Amino acid sequence: LLLLLPIVMSLCGRSRSSPLADVINEYLDCTFLNRVEILQVYSWFVKMTGTPKDLRTGVPLHTPIPASAITHHLHDHPFRRRIAHVFSNEKEEFTFDELVDMVSVLSDKASVDVKATYAFKIYDKTGDDVLDESDLREVFVLMMGCSASRASKAAKSLLKEVCPKRRRFLSLIQFKQIAYRVPDFLDNFRINFFN
Repeated sequence: LLLLLPIVMSLCGRSRSSPLADVINEYLDCTFLNRVEILQVYSWFVKMTGTPKDLRTGVPLHTPIPASAITHHLHDHPFRRRIAHVFSNEKEEFTFDELVDMVSVLSDKASVDVKATYAFKIYDKTGDDVLDESDLREVFVLMMGCSASRASKAAKSLLKEVCPKRRRFLSLIQFKQIAYRVPDFLDNFRINFFN
């Protein structure tokens, strides 16, 4: 905590702006996180990368960490691998940017629209930009722990109910409409990384 003191002081206007303080201000503008949360993500990132904590010179925030390090922190979440895949870069690594994005979207302050967009990506295991029966079956198996046959029946039933013209998939727009109608969607799509 003492290592973060120069940043906190610069954020409070007690010293010149540091490179990291400038970065934090940029993240405040484009995330749902506050300063304390961004500093917590920063501290977590530094801990995982082993980057020296010389805050006066800044930190190379582009140092990647493997997605497996993130899945380790999501050990209880049924979608941990999909979450890590969706938020990581094409090399299955997390830079500081990707880590901040993930924590921001999964925070309790992110909007339904943002959360639904990312939930759709997480649930779209096939990566074809629609939620079809196989995607929904996987969601039901992971979320409810039911058998593949029961999950398949539930997926077929849902698609039959909400899809017009016998189309057997959900688009992002349809998924968002459903998310807005589910009262506890926001509560169920959040993770507190810093208990």
